[in-house]
Amino acid sequence: MSYTTITIHIVVRNMSRYNDNEEKFKSIRSNTISEQLYTDLREDYGFPPAVCRSLAENFLDIMDLYYGGERDPGQVIYNAASSDVPAGRPREDVRTIPVQLTLFNPDDIDIVVEHGMEELIKHRIERLFNEAFSQNGALTQPDVAILLGISPKTVHRKMKELQIDGTIVPSRGNLKDIGPGTSHKTRILDLYLSGDDHIDVKRKTRHSSEAIMRYIKSFARFVILYEDGFRDNQLRMLTGYSPKLLKEYEKLYHHFSKPEFEYRMEHIRQIGIKKKVQEKYLEPQMEGAE
Repeated sequence: MSYTTITIHIVVRNMSRYNDNEEKFKSIRSNTISEQLYTDLREDYGFPPAVCRSLAENFLDIMDLYYGGERDPGQVIYNAASSDVPAGRPREDVRTIPVQLTLFNPDDIDIVVEHGMEELIKHRIERLFNEAFSQNGALTQPDVAILLGISPKTVHRKMKELQIDGTIVPSRGNLKDIGPGTSHKTRILDLYLSGDDHIDVKRKTRHSSEAIMRYIKSFARFVILYEDGFRDNQLRMLTGYSPKLLKEYEKLYHHFSKPEFEYRMEHIRQIGIKKKVQEKYLEPQMEGAE
């Protein structure tokens, strides 16, 4: 059998596996807010599919603009150990803080369809540790095990796989190996602002294009407000971002406000200006509705 024939067999087999996975998880897509909005608009108002999709996306953008700091569907509040408490201290003596964690995100469907359930488990483990760490919390392996409904042994094995890939997740047990660190949002933005395209960022960070774009929009919102003169508590109140994330964003802003990064920063500003225009357009409508 020739190399070409073998390659064709592999491609066909992978496509078949993709289609099987897509069919298995197709119903889950309909459970997302975006799909529910799309369905309601089609059934209740009879709009064309393209119009329904556009309206659903615009509605979600507006919700993100005004309530971006609120908890999304699929997220939970969990008490994690504070990241400033050294490992080894008895759990009853450890100060805990509430952190917002994502158990399900619509991007998970794409991951399981394209790469399988084992890859999704690894992705969720990494996401939980990073989300807690970005909010000054530190999860343990048993924490993640109970949140995901898997064994601590599975969590440990997947963390080893991540480490082999060059990723050390910020668990409570290995914070000393990581140092102060930055959130996964900041890592993604650093790559993008440095010149990596979406495909490279997606490959290096194991995040979907949709998630990467959300982080870019989040930073764009910060940039526009920061350049309008808002600082510290004002930014926290307007955005709902944590003080730690705001400090990381400010550091990113100053680092990339150099001539060699002007192209990407200007793109960020354009995204932020679009959000600002939406906000100005909606304010009179909201005032008139009161």
